[in-house]
Amino acid sequence: MDPSETPNEDLPNPSNFPRPCSSVYSDHFALQDLVYQVDDLMRDGQLDTIEQLERENSILQEEVAQYQRTWDAILEIFDEAFDTALLLRCSLEECEDGISVAQADWLALWGVRDVTEVGNWI
Repeated sequence: MDPSETPNEDLPNPSNFPRPCSSVYSDHFALQDLVYQVDDLMRDGQLDTIEQLERENSILQEEVAQYQRTWDAILEIFDEAFDTALLLRCSLEECEDGISVAQADWLALWGVRDVTEVGNWI
């Protein structure tokens, strides 16, 4: 035997040393620890999901508020346009009435009594 070689008897026997303390190598593998780790990961995932949903909900609430403000502005413009249309209609009716009175006064000034004699000459 070569002097640089060591006999197998000099090597430490692995069965004489205890296994390292780890859940993988321990004799009492803690399945409950694994369940707790899975629960923690699921809880973390759920918390992330909840946070994401809260952010999305906040964005949607702001969009709904913006749409409500826009809708209110549209209704206000519509109300103003409707009031303007009514005012124009009333003004047009007053104008037509005024034209009729002016025509009658003009004809009366010249002594024309029946409008059908002259027709619509203005």
